[in-house]
Amino acid sequence: MNYSRSEPLRFRGGPTRLAATLNLSPSDSKAGSVEVILKDAVGRIAVRPITREDPSRSLLRLRLPRTTPPGTYEGTVRIGDTMMPFVAQIEPRPQLRFFPGRLIISAAAGAMVDSDLTLVNTGNVPVNIENTHTFCIFDGTGIDRAFFVALAEDKSKGEERINRLLDELADLHGGLVRLRVEQGVGEIAPGETRELHIVLRFSDRLRAGRRYSGVWQLSSANYSIKINVTEGRNPYEEAR
Repeated sequence: MNYSRSEPLRFRGGPTRLAATLNLSPSDSKAGSVEVILKDAVGRIAVRPITREDPSRSLLRLRLPRTTPPGTYEGTVRIGDTMMPFVAQIEPRPQLRFFPGRLIISAAAGAMVDSDLTLVNTGNVPVNIENTHTFCIFDGTGIDRAFFVALAEDKSKGEERINRLLDELADLHGGLVRLRVEQGVGEIAPGETRELHIVLRFSDRLRAGRRYSGVWQLSSANYSIKINVTEGRNPYEEAR
């Protein structure tokens, strides 16, 4: 067995995005037997020439399980009869995935709506799910009209035109959505699946017939929520 270098190869990044380059002979780079040996994890490695013009310069891609915790991992790579030590510095990668991939709701202004979601932690660090959240929604379909109205108004000039544009854009704002997680709060571990029950309360700024959209930001995840506003009276106004 040949040991090609005393200094280890160094990888750094997320568990599935680790790469390094080195010089290998054409026979080694084409070797059918490629193996990565790790003490504290299981990984896969692939080797290929960076360019056809220079087959001796190879790219090594090391892939560890997505949920591999952050830290330093040492091991060796065997390519044919060549052994090389390496050190992989795994960085934290928070990542969440929702099912369904987005939420579409039909509701009246001021309504309160509940829904069930499935959340999977596909990253390598725990993520805490808090009880209450807020985000804005916006009627993006009217942006072109807002610019048209501001620019086409003959009487508006300079600051007046800007104020007209801002007024039109403000009319497209649907206010804040208040979201409460009633089931599933707390820390979700890497690889864990969690069932969430959420309740959303919409602003009475919403206008019937419009379609608003917004993004619920949960750690690194941006979850798209769309609202089709139906006819109806604000249930909170009715209760007064």
